Amino acid sequence: MKSSSWRLAHVATWGGAGEGPGEFQYLELVEPWPGDSIIAWYGPRNGVLVFDSEGNLGRAFTLEPTVEHPIASVRAMAVIPGGTILAGHHPHVLDPVVVEIRDAEGRLRSSLGEHPGDERHITPDGYRADPIYSALAVQVPWGDLIVHNLNNRYEIRAFAQDGSLARIVRRDHVARPPTQAEVDAYIEERASWHPVDLTPAQIEEHQAEVRQMLQSVPVAERITAFSSVIVDRLNHLWVEEFELPGQARPGSLWTVFDPGGRVLGFVETPDRLEIFEIGEDYILGRSWDEMYVEYVQLWALER
Repeated sequence: MKSSSWRLAHVATWGGAGEGPGEFQYLELVEPWPGDSIIAWYGPRNGVLVFDSEGNLGRAFTLEPTVEHPIASVRAMAVIPGGTILAGHHPHVLDPVVVEIRDAEGRLRSSLGEHPGDERHITPDGYRADPIYSALAVQVPWGDLIVHNLNNRYEIRAFAQDGSLARIVRRDHVARPPTQAEVDAYIEERASWHPVDLTPAQIEEHQAEVRQMLQSVPVAERITAFSSVIVDRLNHLWVEEFELPGQARPGSLWTVFDPGGRVLGFVETPDRLEIFEIGEDYILGRSWDEMYVEYVQLWALER
C-alpha cells in the first residue's frame, strides 16, 4: 500500500508481500476506518489488517466462521459508517448470496439473509457463459442501510441491518428486452477489446472467436438499467447511468440522490476514470491512457 499527499506525491509504503505482521499475499481493498485509521483485507484467508494514519499495524483478524456458511466463501466487502463491516458471498461467484454485518473483530453481528447474485448461464458441458446484457448485483453501504439489488431495473433497494427493506429509490425507466441491433452492438463492442500486443492477424482471429462465442450465449430478458452505484462522503447516492454500446457520450453520467433518496441532479465525470472516492469537493480515481499506463487523478467537484 502506498501513501500519497493530496498533491499525489508518494509519502510512504506500508505493508508488502509476505506472511509476516502487516504483510499480505493478495491485497483486495483498502478503506478508511473510524478513528483516522486504515483497514485492508486480503486473500486467500480473508484476513483483515488495521493500520494507524502513520502506517503502523494496529491489529489483524479474520472473519469468524459460522456454521451455516464456511469462511472460505464469506469475505469482507466494505466498511459501514460506525465501525462495522459489510461481508458475505461475492455476487459474481455465487447466486444467491448471503449478506452479513460483522463487528470490528470479524464476529457475526447480524444477517440480511439471501439476495440475488449476478445473472449467469451455465452451458450443458458445465462452463459459465454470462448472458448478453446480464444483470449484475450492486452492493454498497448507504449510511446505516445496505444497498443490494440487480441493475436490470432502475430500482435501488436499501435494507436495514436486520434484513428488512427500508427504502426504495426509483427513476422512470422502461424495463424492456434488448433489440437485435443492441445485441449486435454489444457483440461488436466486446469483439473490439483485445490485448495491445497482438498482430493484425491475431486481432482478426481473436475477434472472430469472441463473436462466435457471444452468438451462442443467451440474451438477458431486460436491458441494463444502470451501471454502478457509489455513496459519497456526504451520504449522497450516485447512480451511474448505463451507456449503450456505440453511444458517443464523452464520459460517465451520474444521477445524484440526497440521503433521503430525492434526485438532486446530474454529474458527468471524465472518460476512463474509475472512481475510488467522492468527497465534499473532490473526486479521487484512477485513469489510464491508450497504452494502459495507470494514473491516480484528483478532480475538483463543485456542488
